[in-house]
This record gives sequence, C-alpha cells and structure tokens, in this order.
Amino acid sequence: MQITSVDFVEVNASEAQCLLTCEDVVVSLKCVSLLPAEADATQHRIAWLQDALRQLRRMPEYRAAAAETEFGEIALSASSALQRRAASV
Repeated sequence: MQITSVDFVEVNASEAQCLLTCEDVVVSLKCVSLLPAEADATQHRIAWLQDALRQLRRMPEYRAAAAETEFGEIALSASSALQRRAASV
C-alpha cells in the first residue's frame, strides 16, 4: 500500500481526523495524540500519524494483504519531521 498524501482535518486539541490517500481510495481515521494540548503542532501531527498507522495495521483488509506501507514523495515532502518519523515507524 502506498500512501500518497496525509491530511489532518477537524483538529480539536489533541484529536484529529486523519485522511490517508492510498492510490485510488481515501482512508479516514479518528486519531488521538497523548501529548498535552499545548504541545507543538508538528509533534501532534507525528502522534496522529503514528496512531493512524497503528489503526491501519489492525484492519483486516491490511492484514490480509500482508503488504508494506510506503509513503509516496508527495506525502513525505509535506514535513521533514514527518518524513524522518515515518521512516522509523
């Protein structure tokens, strides 16, 4: 599965709706950051992405495919912090 873009909408303190665009489908996940609400926005984005990937790995569709998750150039270029963090997840 290749994720081509990552967007966060409906941001509310430490919660956000994470939209993962994967080839021809968009996966929408409600994500939570365990960081304090006043933490840096980039830190929250990293935490939300980690939570989204955790949820994605538990989906039967993902487990059945036994595929690796890859990030496309567009998704990674959104933030250098996300790029470094996504590579280690």
